[in-house]
Amino acid sequence: MINKIKAAPLCRGAEMIARITLPMILIEIAYIFFFTRGMNAYELTAHIDIVMKMIEDTMSSIALSLGGVLLFDLFFKKNTGGG
Repeated sequence: MINKIKAAPLCRGAEMIARITLPMILIEIAYIFFFTRGMNAYELTAHIDIVMKMIEDTMSSIALSLGGVLLFDLFFKKNTGGG
């Protein structure tokens, strides 16, 4: 049988950060979808700078959220001595 990798669960504070920020990111993605849903190709190319800025902001939100969760978990476990 293949050995399974066990990952330590996130600490309580990191879970709280994830539960707050990840739904906001999903709302951002849904907004981009509904913003571009009714556009034809001409309208989309006319507004491509706005759409690309929205996608860029969403990607940076994802990076900051997950980075914050992982850093918070790392510092908490380092200072408390474990899981």
